[in-house]
Amino acid sequence: MKKIMLMLSAGILSLNAGNLKDFVENATIDGYARGKYIFTEGEDGFGKGYQLFFRPNITSGEVAGFSFTSGIFFARGSAAPDGNASDDAIGGSRAFKGTSALDFFNISNLYMTKKFEDAKTMVRVGAMQIITPLNNTSGWGDRGIGIMATNKSVAGMEFYASAYDSWATDNIMLQTGAGNGGSSIGNELVILGAKGNFEAVGLKDLSATLYYAYGDKLFDMMLFADAGYSLAIGDGKLKFLGQVASTIMNDNPNFRSGDDAKLKDYFTKGIPALGTGVDYAKTRGLYNLQVAYEIADYSGNIGYAGSFGEGYGAMLDGKGAFSVGGQLWNSVVAGGQAGFGWTGTGGIKNTDIMIAYTTHTYKLNQWKFGLDLVYVGGNNRMPYMSRGSAKIDSADNRGYAVVGKTGTKENPLSNRTKDATMFEVSPQVTYQFTKEFSVNLTYSQLFGDMKLNRTVVTLLYNF
Repeated sequence: MKKIMLMLSAGILSLNAGNLKDFVENATIDGYARGKYIFTEGEDGFGKGYQLFFRPNITSGEVAGFSFTSGIFFARGSAAPDGNASDDAIGGSRAFKGTSALDFFNISNLYMTKKFEDAKTMVRVGAMQIITPLNNTSGWGDRGIGIMATNKSVAGMEFYASAYDSWATDNIMLQTGAGNGGSSIGNELVILGAKGNFEAVGLKDLSATLYYAYGDKLFDMMLFADAGYSLAIGDGKLKFLGQVASTIMNDNPNFRSGDDAKLKDYFTKGIPALGTGVDYAKTRGLYNLQVAYEIADYSGNIGYAGSFGEGYGAMLDGKGAFSVGGQLWNSVVAGGQAGFGWTGTGGIKNTDIMIAYTTHTYKLNQWKFGLDLVYVGGNNRMPYMSRGSAKIDSADNRGYAVVGKTGTKENPLSNRTKDATMFEVSPQVTYQFTKEFSVNLTYSQLFGDMKLNRTVVTLLYNF
Protein backbone atom coordinates (compact mmCIF):
# COMPACT_ATOMS: atom_id res chain seq x y z
CA MET A 1 0.00 0.00 0.00
CA LYS A 2 2.79 2.46 0.92
CA LYS A 3 4.68 1.78 -2.33
CA ILE A 4 1.58 2.47 -4.40
CA MET A 5 0.86 5.68 -2.50
CA LEU A 6 4.45 6.85 -3.10
CA MET A 7 4.16 6.02 -6.80
CA LEU A 8 0.97 8.02 -7.16
CA SER A 9 2.40 10.93 -5.16
CA ALA A 10 5.49 11.04 -7.38
CA GLY A 11 3.29 11.10 -10.45
CA ILE A 12 1.34 14.09 -9.14
CA LEU A 13 4.48 16.04 -8.17
CA SER A 14 5.95 15.55 -11.66
CA LEU A 15 3.10 17.42 -13.36
CA ASN A 16 4.03 20.74 -14.97
CA ALA A 17 1.84 23.78 -15.63
CA GLY A 18 0.60 22.39 -18.96
CA ASN A 19 -0.41 19.15 -17.30
CA LEU A 20 -2.31 21.02 -14.60
CA LYS A 21 -4.18 22.92 -17.31
CA ASP A 22 -5.25 19.59 -18.83
CA PHE A 23 -6.33 18.44 -15.38
CA VAL A 24 -8.78 21.34 -15.17
CA GLU A 25 -9.93 21.87 -18.77
CA ASN A 26 -10.66 18.19 -19.42
CA ALA A 27 -12.51 17.62 -16.16
CA THR A 28 -15.83 15.76 -16.28
CA ILE A 29 -18.81 15.50 -13.95
CA ASP A 30 -21.08 12.53 -13.36
CA GLY A 31 -23.59 11.44 -10.77
CA TYR A 32 -27.23 12.33 -10.26
CA ALA A 33 -29.83 14.33 -8.38
CA ARG A 34 -32.87 12.42 -7.15
CA GLY A 35 -35.99 13.31 -5.23
CA LYS A 36 -38.59 10.89 -3.87
CA TYR A 37 -41.94 11.30 -2.19
CA ILE A 38 -43.00 8.20 -0.26
CA PHE A 39 -46.44 7.49 1.20
CA THR A 40 -47.19 4.25 3.08
CA GLU A 41 -50.59 3.31 4.48
CA GLY A 42 -52.23 0.14 5.75
CA GLU A 43 -53.05 -2.07 8.68
CA ASP A 44 -49.35 -2.75 9.35
CA GLY A 45 -47.73 0.55 8.51
CA PHE A 46 -47.96 4.28 8.03
CA GLY A 47 -45.39 6.78 6.87
CA LYS A 48 -44.84 9.71 4.57
CA GLY A 49 -41.85 11.82 3.73
CA TYR A 50 -39.25 12.92 1.22
CA GLN A 51 -35.87 11.50 0.31
CA LEU A 52 -33.42 13.83 -1.46
CA PHE A 53 -30.08 12.77 -2.95
CA PHE A 54 -27.45 14.92 -4.67
CA ARG A 55 -24.32 13.03 -5.74
CA PRO A 56 -21.99 14.89 -8.13
CA ASN A 57 -18.50 13.51 -8.79
CA ILE A 58 -15.90 15.67 -10.52
CA THR A 59 -13.01 13.86 -12.23
CA SER A 60 -10.03 15.80 -13.51
CA GLY A 61 -8.62 15.41 -16.98
CA GLU A 62 -6.20 12.53 -17.39
CA VAL A 63 -2.47 13.29 -17.52
CA ALA A 64 0.11 10.52 -17.90
CA GLY A 65 -2.61 8.09 -16.87
CA PHE A 66 -3.39 9.95 -13.64
CA SER A 67 -6.71 11.53 -12.71
CA PHE A 68 -8.26 12.82 -9.50
CA THR A 69 -11.88 12.43 -8.37
CA SER A 70 -13.74 14.24 -5.63
CA GLY A 71 -17.44 13.91 -4.93
CA ILE A 72 -19.96 15.16 -2.43
CA PHE A 73 -23.06 13.42 -1.16
CA PHE A 74 -26.11 15.24 0.14
CA ALA A 75 -28.73 12.90 1.55
CA ARG A 76 -31.88 13.82 3.39
CA GLY A 77 -34.67 11.51 4.52
CA SER A 78 -35.49 7.82 4.38
CA ALA A 79 -36.77 5.64 1.55
CA ALA A 80 -39.07 4.06 4.15
CA PRO A 81 -40.29 6.82 6.50
CA ASP A 82 -42.01 5.39 9.57
CA GLY A 83 -44.62 7.90 10.70
CA ASN A 84 -45.09 11.47 9.50
CA ALA A 85 -41.70 12.75 8.34
CA SER A 86 -42.99 15.24 5.78
CA ASP A 87 -43.92 17.98 8.27
CA ASP A 88 -40.24 18.45 9.20
CA ALA A 89 -38.85 17.84 5.73
CA ILE A 90 -37.46 21.33 5.05
CA GLY A 91 -35.17 20.99 8.07
CA GLY A 92 -34.47 24.64 8.86
CA SER A 93 -34.85 28.20 7.57
CA ARG A 94 -31.32 28.52 6.12
CA ALA A 95 -30.47 24.99 5.07
CA PHE A 96 -31.19 21.36 5.83
CA LYS A 97 -30.10 20.15 9.26
CA GLY A 98 -29.41 16.49 9.90
CA THR A 99 -32.02 14.77 12.03
CA SER A 100 -30.98 11.11 11.74
CA ALA A 101 -28.21 8.74 10.67
CA LEU A 102 -29.65 8.85 7.15
CA ASP A 103 -28.85 12.55 6.65
CA PHE A 104 -25.43 13.44 5.21
CA PHE A 105 -23.69 16.33 3.49
CA ASN A 106 -19.97 15.86 3.08
CA ILE A 107 -17.15 14.59 0.89
CA SER A 108 -18.02 11.08 -0.25
CA ASN A 109 -15.32 10.27 -2.82
CA LEU A 110 -11.70 11.43 -2.70
CA TYR A 111 -9.34 9.26 -4.71
CA MET A 112 -6.56 9.14 -7.29
CA THR A 113 -6.75 6.85 -10.33
CA LYS A 114 -3.87 5.57 -12.44
CA LYS A 115 -4.52 3.80 -15.76
CA PHE A 116 -1.96 1.48 -17.34
CA GLU A 117 -3.26 1.30 -20.91
CA ASP A 118 -0.86 -1.37 -22.20
CA ALA A 119 -1.73 -3.69 -19.32
CA LYS A 120 -5.44 -2.74 -19.46
CA THR A 121 -5.25 -2.14 -15.73
CA MET A 122 -6.67 0.57 -13.48
CA VAL A 123 -5.54 1.28 -9.90
CA ARG A 124 -7.47 3.54 -7.52
CA VAL A 125 -6.31 4.73 -4.09
CA GLY A 126 -8.21 6.80 -1.52
CA ALA A 127 -11.73 7.06 -0.10
CA MET A 128 -14.23 5.53 -2.51
CA GLN A 129 -17.56 3.77 -2.93
CA ILE A 130 -17.44 -0.02 -2.66
CA ILE A 131 -19.21 -1.31 -5.78
CA THR A 132 -19.38 -5.11 -6.15
CA PRO A 133 -22.07 -7.78 -6.70
CA LEU A 134 -21.81 -8.49 -2.96
CA ASN A 135 -23.41 -5.19 -1.99
CA ASN A 136 -25.70 -2.47 -3.23
CA THR A 137 -24.38 -2.27 -6.77
CA SER A 138 -24.92 1.49 -7.01
CA GLY A 139 -22.48 1.73 -4.11
CA TRP A 140 -23.77 5.05 -2.79
CA GLY A 141 -24.17 3.75 0.75
CA ASP A 142 -20.97 1.72 1.08
CA ARG A 143 -17.51 3.31 1.38
CA GLY A 144 -13.96 2.42 2.28
CA ILE A 145 -10.44 3.85 2.47
CA GLY A 146 -7.97 1.67 0.64
CA ILE A 147 -7.00 0.46 -2.80
CA MET A 148 -8.96 -1.03 -5.70
CA ALA A 149 -7.74 -2.41 -9.03
CA THR A 150 -9.33 -3.85 -12.17
CA ASN A 151 -7.82 -5.65 -15.15
CA LYS A 152 -9.38 -6.31 -18.58
CA SER A 153 -6.52 -8.08 -20.35
CA VAL A 154 -8.72 -11.10 -21.19
CA ALA A 155 -11.39 -10.45 -23.83
CA GLY A 156 -14.85 -10.15 -22.29
CA MET A 157 -13.60 -10.47 -18.70
CA GLU A 158 -12.91 -8.07 -15.83
CA PHE A 159 -10.79 -9.04 -12.82
CA TYR A 160 -11.21 -7.12 -9.58
CA ALA A 161 -9.29 -6.76 -6.30
CA SER A 162 -9.67 -4.35 -3.40
CA ALA A 163 -8.53 -3.96 0.19
CA TYR A 164 -9.91 -1.49 2.72
CA ASP A 165 -8.37 -0.54 6.05
CA SER A 166 -11.47 1.33 7.24
CA TRP A 167 -14.97 0.91 5.80
CA ALA A 168 -18.68 1.19 6.45
CA THR A 169 -21.86 -0.01 4.79
CA ASP A 170 -25.42 1.22 5.17
CA ASN A 171 -26.65 -2.01 6.73
CA ILE A 172 -24.00 -1.86 9.47
CA MET A 173 -24.64 1.85 10.08
CA LEU A 174 -28.39 1.34 10.45
CA GLN A 175 -28.25 -1.97 12.28
CA THR A 176 -25.66 -0.95 14.88
CA GLY A 177 -25.93 2.83 14.99
CA ALA A 178 -22.25 3.04 14.07
CA GLY A 179 -21.84 5.98 11.76
CA ASN A 180 -24.20 8.34 13.56
CA GLY A 181 -21.16 10.00 15.08
CA GLY A 182 -18.73 9.31 12.27
CA SER A 183 -17.44 5.91 13.35
CA SER A 184 -16.61 3.07 10.97
CA ILE A 185 -15.29 -0.50 10.89
CA GLY A 186 -11.57 -1.14 11.41
CA ASN A 187 -11.57 -4.84 10.52
CA GLU A 188 -9.68 -5.11 7.24
CA LEU A 189 -11.88 -6.02 4.26
CA VAL A 190 -10.49 -7.80 1.18
CA ILE A 191 -12.56 -8.46 -1.95
CA LEU A 192 -11.50 -10.47 -5.02
CA GLY A 193 -13.60 -11.10 -8.09
CA ALA A 194 -14.04 -11.77 -11.78
CA LYS A 195 -16.97 -11.31 -14.14
CA GLY A 196 -17.73 -11.36 -17.84
CA ASN A 197 -18.34 -13.76 -20.70
CA PHE A 198 -16.26 -16.48 -22.31
CA GLU A 199 -15.76 -14.75 -25.65
CA ALA A 200 -12.05 -15.64 -25.53
CA VAL A 201 -12.93 -19.33 -25.92
CA GLY A 202 -15.83 -18.83 -28.32
CA LEU A 203 -18.65 -18.82 -25.74
CA LYS A 204 -19.80 -15.21 -25.65
CA ASP A 205 -23.39 -16.29 -24.80
CA LEU A 206 -22.17 -17.82 -21.52
CA SER A 207 -21.45 -15.36 -18.69
CA ALA A 208 -20.34 -15.79 -15.10
CA THR A 209 -19.50 -13.87 -11.94
CA LEU A 210 -17.43 -14.95 -8.95
CA TYR A 211 -16.68 -12.66 -5.99
CA TYR A 212 -15.10 -13.49 -2.64
CA ALA A 213 -14.72 -11.30 0.45
CA TYR A 214 -12.89 -11.72 3.74
CA GLY A 215 -13.56 -9.54 6.78
CA ASP A 216 -10.85 -9.91 9.41
CA LYS A 217 -12.33 -11.31 12.65
CA LEU A 218 -15.83 -10.94 11.17
CA PHE A 219 -16.47 -13.43 8.37
CA ASP A 220 -14.06 -16.01 7.00
CA MET A 221 -15.85 -16.24 3.66
CA MET A 222 -18.46 -14.25 1.80
CA LEU A 223 -19.04 -15.66 -1.67
CA PHE A 224 -21.28 -14.67 -4.58
CA ALA A 225 -21.41 -16.52 -7.90
CA ASP A 226 -23.72 -16.60 -10.86
CA ALA A 227 -23.83 -18.13 -14.32
CA GLY A 228 -26.04 -17.11 -17.22
CA TYR A 229 -26.69 -18.40 -20.71
CA SER A 230 -28.43 -16.57 -23.55
CA LEU A 231 -30.18 -18.42 -26.39
CA ALA A 232 -31.58 -16.73 -29.50
CA ILE A 233 -35.09 -17.90 -30.48
CA GLY A 234 -36.35 -16.18 -33.59
CA ASP A 235 -36.42 -12.45 -32.94
CA GLY A 236 -36.31 -13.01 -29.19
CA LYS A 237 -33.79 -14.14 -26.64
CA LEU A 238 -34.22 -16.73 -23.88
CA LYS A 239 -31.97 -16.32 -20.84
CA PHE A 240 -31.16 -18.70 -18.00
CA LEU A 241 -29.63 -17.47 -14.73
CA GLY A 242 -28.42 -19.25 -11.61
CA GLN A 243 -27.09 -17.39 -8.55
CA VAL A 244 -25.72 -18.46 -5.19
CA ALA A 245 -24.28 -16.69 -2.14
CA SER A 246 -22.73 -18.10 1.01
CA THR A 247 -21.21 -16.56 4.14
CA ILE A 248 -19.33 -18.32 6.93
CA MET A 249 -18.79 -16.24 10.05
CA ASN A 250 -15.62 -16.18 12.12
CA ASP A 251 -15.73 -18.44 15.19
CA ASN A 252 -15.45 -15.37 17.45
CA PRO A 253 -16.59 -12.36 15.39
CA ASN A 254 -15.86 -8.95 16.83
CA PHE A 255 -15.97 -5.43 15.40
CA ARG A 256 -12.95 -3.15 15.67
CA SER A 257 -13.93 0.50 15.77
CA GLY A 258 -13.29 3.79 17.49
CA ASP A 259 -16.90 3.66 18.65
CA ASP A 260 -16.72 0.77 21.09
CA ALA A 261 -19.86 1.91 22.88
CA LYS A 262 -22.01 0.90 19.90
CA LEU A 263 -20.06 -2.03 18.52
CA LYS A 264 -18.47 -3.66 21.57
CA ASP A 265 -19.96 -7.08 22.28
CA TYR A 266 -22.35 -6.72 19.31
CA PHE A 267 -22.35 -10.47 18.61
CA THR A 268 -22.11 -11.74 22.19
CA LYS A 269 -24.50 -9.34 23.95
CA GLY A 270 -26.17 -7.06 21.42
CA ILE A 271 -27.82 -9.69 19.24
CA PRO A 272 -28.98 -11.93 22.15
CA ALA A 273 -30.64 -8.85 23.67
CA LEU A 274 -32.98 -8.63 20.67
CA GLY A 275 -35.18 -11.38 22.06
CA THR A 276 -35.38 -14.75 23.77
CA GLY A 277 -33.17 -17.32 22.09
CA VAL A 278 -31.88 -14.89 19.45
CA ASP A 279 -28.32 -15.53 18.22
CA TYR A 280 -26.37 -14.90 15.04
CA ALA A 281 -26.17 -17.51 12.28
CA LYS A 282 -22.73 -19.02 11.74
CA THR A 283 -23.52 -20.15 8.17
CA ARG A 284 -25.81 -18.35 5.71
CA GLY A 285 -26.77 -19.07 2.13
CA LEU A 286 -28.98 -17.92 -0.75
CA TYR A 287 -29.75 -19.24 -4.21
CA ASN A 288 -31.81 -17.98 -7.14
CA LEU A 289 -32.97 -19.68 -10.36
CA GLN A 290 -34.47 -17.57 -13.13
CA VAL A 291 -35.67 -17.84 -16.73
CA ALA A 292 -36.12 -14.62 -18.73
CA TYR A 293 -37.36 -13.75 -22.20
CA GLU A 294 -36.77 -10.63 -24.28
CA ILE A 295 -38.31 -9.65 -27.59
CA ALA A 296 -38.55 -6.19 -29.13
CA ASP A 297 -39.61 -3.78 -26.35
CA TYR A 298 -40.79 -6.47 -23.91
CA SER A 299 -38.78 -8.28 -21.24
CA GLY A 300 -39.98 -10.59 -18.50
CA ASN A 301 -38.78 -13.26 -16.12
CA ILE A 302 -39.95 -15.90 -13.68
CA GLY A 303 -37.87 -17.26 -10.85
CA TYR A 304 -37.54 -18.88 -7.45
CA ALA A 305 -35.12 -18.01 -4.65
CA GLY A 306 -34.43 -19.89 -1.43
CA SER A 307 -31.87 -20.24 1.32
CA PHE A 308 -29.63 -22.75 3.08
CA GLY A 309 -27.55 -22.82 6.24
CA GLU A 310 -28.53 -21.34 9.60
CA GLY A 311 -29.68 -18.04 8.06
CA TYR A 312 -30.11 -16.17 4.80
CA GLY A 313 -28.22 -12.91 5.51
CA ALA A 314 -25.35 -13.68 3.14
CA MET A 315 -24.61 -10.38 1.35
CA LEU A 316 -22.32 -7.50 2.27
CA ASP A 317 -25.17 -5.00 2.01
CA GLY A 318 -28.75 -5.39 0.81
CA LYS A 319 -29.54 -7.90 -1.92
CA GLY A 320 -26.52 -6.94 -4.01
CA ALA A 321 -26.66 -8.45 -7.49
CA PHE A 322 -29.39 -10.95 -6.61
CA SER A 323 -32.00 -10.61 -9.33
CA VAL A 324 -35.25 -11.20 -7.46
CA GLY A 325 -38.56 -9.48 -8.07
CA GLY A 326 -40.39 -6.99 -5.90
CA GLN A 327 -40.37 -3.30 -5.08
CA LEU A 328 -41.56 -3.31 -1.46
CA TRP A 329 -41.25 -6.59 0.44
CA ASN A 330 -37.47 -6.22 0.94
CA SER A 331 -37.63 -2.50 1.81
CA VAL A 332 -40.64 -2.16 4.11
CA VAL A 333 -38.27 -0.62 6.67
CA ALA A 334 -34.86 1.02 6.22
CA GLY A 335 -32.61 -1.28 4.17
CA GLY A 336 -30.15 -2.10 6.91
CA GLN A 337 -32.77 -4.16 8.71
CA ALA A 338 -33.84 -6.26 5.72
CA GLY A 339 -32.83 -9.89 5.60
CA PHE A 340 -30.32 -10.31 2.76
CA GLY A 341 -27.58 -8.19 4.39
CA TRP A 342 -25.22 -10.06 6.71
CA THR A 343 -26.22 -7.90 9.71
CA GLY A 344 -29.91 -7.88 8.73
CA THR A 345 -32.71 -10.02 10.10
CA GLY A 346 -31.62 -12.96 7.91
CA GLY A 347 -28.34 -13.02 9.80
CA ILE A 348 -30.12 -14.50 12.82
CA LYS A 349 -29.90 -18.23 13.54
CA ASN A 350 -32.81 -20.42 12.42
CA THR A 351 -34.09 -18.15 9.67
CA ASP A 352 -34.85 -19.06 6.07
CA ILE A 353 -36.72 -17.61 3.13
CA MET A 354 -38.44 -18.64 -0.09
CA ILE A 355 -39.43 -16.27 -2.89
CA ALA A 356 -41.38 -16.95 -6.07
CA TYR A 357 -41.57 -14.03 -8.46
CA THR A 358 -42.24 -12.80 -11.96
CA THR A 359 -41.44 -9.35 -13.37
CA HIS A 360 -42.43 -7.72 -16.66
CA THR A 361 -41.48 -4.49 -18.45
CA TYR A 362 -42.62 -2.97 -21.72
CA LYS A 363 -41.23 0.13 -23.45
CA LEU A 364 -43.41 2.32 -25.63
CA ASN A 365 -41.62 5.35 -27.03
CA GLN A 366 -40.69 7.43 -23.95
CA TRP A 367 -42.87 5.33 -21.64
CA LYS A 368 -41.83 2.26 -19.68
CA PHE A 369 -44.42 0.09 -17.91
CA GLY A 370 -43.58 -2.55 -15.32
CA LEU A 371 -45.28 -5.15 -13.12
CA ASP A 372 -43.81 -7.24 -10.28
CA LEU A 373 -45.68 -10.18 -8.71
CA VAL A 374 -44.02 -11.84 -5.70
CA TYR A 375 -44.70 -14.51 -3.07
CA VAL A 376 -42.54 -14.50 0.09
CA GLY A 377 -42.59 -17.17 2.79
CA GLY A 378 -40.48 -19.10 5.26
CA ASN A 379 -39.10 -18.46 8.73
CA ASN A 380 -37.95 -15.09 7.43
CA ARG A 381 -38.09 -12.92 10.58
CA MET A 382 -39.53 -10.04 8.57
CA PRO A 383 -39.20 -6.56 10.17
CA TYR A 384 -42.44 -4.58 10.56
CA MET A 385 -43.07 -0.85 10.66
CA SER A 386 -44.09 0.67 14.01
CA ARG A 387 -47.84 0.32 13.41
CA GLY A 388 -47.49 -3.37 12.61
CA SER A 389 -44.92 -3.95 15.37
CA ALA A 390 -47.38 -2.79 18.02
CA LYS A 391 -49.82 -5.52 16.91
CA ILE A 392 -47.44 -8.49 16.95
CA ASP A 393 -48.50 -11.02 19.58
CA SER A 394 -45.87 -12.49 21.87
CA ALA A 395 -46.44 -15.93 20.33
CA ASP A 396 -45.40 -14.60 16.90
CA ASN A 397 -42.67 -12.23 18.05
CA ARG A 398 -39.17 -13.13 16.78
CA GLY A 399 -37.53 -10.22 18.60
CA TYR A 400 -36.47 -6.75 17.57
CA ALA A 401 -34.66 -5.93 14.33
CA VAL A 402 -32.08 -3.38 15.49
CA VAL A 403 -29.45 -3.93 18.18
CA GLY A 404 -29.66 -1.39 21.01
CA LYS A 405 -33.16 -0.22 20.09
CA THR A 406 -35.80 -2.17 21.94
CA GLY A 407 -38.98 -1.06 23.66
CA THR A 408 -42.41 -2.19 24.73
CA LYS A 409 -45.19 -3.61 22.59
CA GLU A 410 -47.25 -0.47 23.18
CA ASN A 411 -44.35 1.89 22.41
CA PRO A 412 -41.82 0.10 20.20
CA LEU A 413 -38.64 2.12 19.84
CA SER A 414 -37.61 -0.24 17.08
CA ASN A 415 -39.15 -2.62 14.60
CA ARG A 416 -40.40 -5.99 15.81
CA THR A 417 -40.00 -9.05 13.61
CA LYS A 418 -42.08 -12.13 12.87
CA ASP A 419 -42.24 -14.84 10.24
CA ALA A 420 -44.52 -13.54 7.49
CA THR A 421 -46.12 -15.06 4.42
CA MET A 422 -47.09 -12.34 1.97
CA PHE A 423 -47.84 -11.45 -1.63
CA GLU A 424 -46.76 -8.32 -3.48
CA VAL A 425 -48.27 -6.63 -6.53
CA SER A 426 -46.29 -3.65 -7.84
CA PRO A 427 -47.19 -1.83 -11.06
CA GLN A 428 -44.77 0.89 -12.22
CA VAL A 429 -44.67 3.53 -14.93
CA THR A 430 -41.73 5.70 -16.02
CA TYR A 431 -41.67 8.61 -18.44
CA GLN A 432 -38.28 9.54 -19.93
CA PHE A 433 -38.51 13.27 -20.64
CA THR A 434 -34.92 13.48 -21.88
CA LYS A 435 -31.88 11.20 -21.91
CA GLU A 436 -30.98 12.61 -18.49
CA PHE A 437 -34.35 13.24 -16.79
CA SER A 438 -37.13 10.80 -15.90
CA VAL A 439 -40.15 10.53 -13.60
CA ASN A 440 -41.31 7.24 -12.09
CA LEU A 441 -44.48 6.26 -10.25
CA THR A 442 -44.52 2.95 -8.35
CA TYR A 443 -47.45 1.57 -6.38
CA SER A 444 -46.90 -1.53 -4.25
CA GLN A 445 -49.47 -3.56 -2.32
CA LEU A 446 -48.69 -6.28 0.23
CA PHE A 447 -51.29 -8.93 1.16
CA GLY A 448 -51.18 -11.79 3.65
CA ASP A 449 -49.53 -11.57 7.06
CA MET A 450 -48.32 -8.03 6.29
CA LYS A 451 -50.92 -5.62 4.96
CA LEU A 452 -49.86 -2.24 3.62
CA ASN A 453 -49.36 -0.27 0.43
CA ARG A 454 -46.73 2.24 -0.64
CA THR A 455 -46.72 4.88 -3.36
CA VAL A 456 -43.39 6.32 -4.49
CA VAL A 457 -42.88 9.20 -6.92
CA THR A 458 -39.27 9.55 -8.11
CA LEU A 459 -37.68 12.38 -10.08
CA LEU A 460 -34.21 11.47 -11.38
CA TYR A 461 -31.66 13.59 -13.25
CA ASN A 462 -28.41 11.95 -14.34
CA PHE A 463 -25.44 14.23 -15.01
